[in-house]
Amino acid sequence: MSDPVLKRVSVRKFSRETVSEADVEKLVKAFNASPAAMGKFENMQAMVVQKPKYLDEVENAINGHGHNAPLLFVIATRKDDPMGERNASVAAQNVMIEAASLGLGSTYTLSAMELNKNPEVMSHIGIDHGFEASVIVAIGHPEEELKEVDRSNRYKVTRK
Repeated sequence: MSDPVLKRVSVRKFSRETVSEADVEKLVKAFNASPAAMGKFENMQAMVVQKPKYLDEVENAINGHGHNAPLLFVIATRKDDPMGERNASVAAQNVMIEAASLGLGSTYTLSAMELNKNPEVMSHIGIDHGFEASVIVAIGHPEEELKEVDRSNRYKVTRK
């Protein structure tokens, strides 16, 4: 498959190989290309966590749900933004598709709520006051070769 939308699969086992700085820059660009409801771009921010010290802190805070990935892309939104989680999810999809186009694996984790219970860790990784973690995307080189998955008929689609 050449289309990164179709190529993207959830990866939960990563090698310890670091993600190159060039690839990190492309992931950041994909994040920055994300739309935001009502054009409120100031309501969302991202923290790229790569340093072992901070990866360990976040992994502990989220009970290992970062799957020991060498990069965690934490997307935070203003606490009072009713569209924050939706915006963060769209941004996460951009990041995951870009990761797939780079041959990287990723997974959308449901552990941001756990991180929000740890204000010290949030401060250490740079989440601004008034923001909360909405989505965490674990990213890295897959430990195993990715298998092609047929996803052509997963949902009911009605045409009228």
